[in-house]
Amino acid sequence: MDMADKYGFKVIYPLIGDKTEILTKTTQQMERLIMNQIDEIGYHPALVMYTFGNELGTATADQSFIDSLNHFFNFIRTYQEKKWGRKIPVSIAEVDLPSSYEKLASTLDVDVFSTNPGYRGFTFTDLWTGNSGASGWQYLSCKYNKPLFIGEIGQHSTDNFVNSDSWFSSVWADLYSHINEGCIGGAFFEWNDEPMKAGPQQTMGLVSLQVATWKDASGNTLTSRTENAWNPDLIVKKTTPGAYNWDAVNNSNGLYNVSMHTDPFDFIGRKPYTLPEVGPCICDSVSDISSEEKDAVCATPTSLPHDGHSITGTGDDFSFSSAPTSSVGLSLLVIITAFIGHFFLLL
Repeated sequence: MDMADKYGFKVIYPLIGDKTEILTKTTQQMERLIMNQIDEIGYHPALVMYTFGNELGTATADQSFIDSLNHFFNFIRTYQEKKWGRKIPVSIAEVDLPSSYEKLASTLDVDVFSTNPGYRGFTFTDLWTGNSGASGWQYLSCKYNKPLFIGEIGQHSTDNFVNSDSWFSSVWADLYSHINEGCIGGAFFEWNDEPMKAGPQQTMGLVSLQVATWKDASGNTLTSRTENAWNPDLIVKKTTPGAYNWDAVNNSNGLYNVSMHTDPFDFIGRKPYTLPEVGPCICDSVSDISSEEKDAVCATPTSLPHDGHSITGTGDDFSFSSAPTSSVGLSLLVIITAFIGHFFLLL
């Protein structure tokens, strides 16, 4: 966390890893686990959001498990604010199962909904619009007043069907294009096995690993592969064009010109909202929601955390508990990077 803050990165902190902890610990034990972690990092300036598990099987879980999750979500929020006087949003990452989205959006008491649809190819296909069998997130985000974070964007080890230059440019542009429909960003996944993957995947990511070499006190040459040397490989930026290319890369049909350095607001053609200028309710951009649903959502008081400052209000009228410090809202732009293997962009 300190290293992230040193380099200006933000962290989405995982309070638990998988379902096992919830199923094997008592409620009191789980609460103590949560408290211990919040005690340690809840004040940290690098902290931007908590996540409570990844793909826990919530879509097929019974109501008792949903109730248990909601208890812990509320416990996290309450204890965080009581301990540190600071609001931190809570999320959970779900598997990409469109038929489950409406049920989960309506029942999970999270501040930000996260799902993992980033393996669909060149775009997120109908994630935003939905289809005949499932509502899209343009509608769901507005109806349930929950922004969407894309939890995983990448390619599986068997997905060698795309050239990385055009793939990243296309999928990142699709994410940018839906800022006004509830999307607040995504997590780009790159694992330490990328250099060993065949074909295009060797160029899809940001970094590669190289053997580190150095001299010990006796002048002997050691490497990061030397037994008991205990020094890491070097992490270097990939030289082939890809996600981190400073010069944006056009995809094959020439529609997009996007890299990780592209300003999202230049791309969509508007400026970010600053705190005193939080714009009209996002529901105004959704055509397939009833006027009754729109009025209910847009009349609901909103609270958005940012570095301990609370923003509250309804519709276009917001008040502030302290002076605004930066751009925020559904168009908050923060770069979140963890070099262990995930690259995040929160818009």
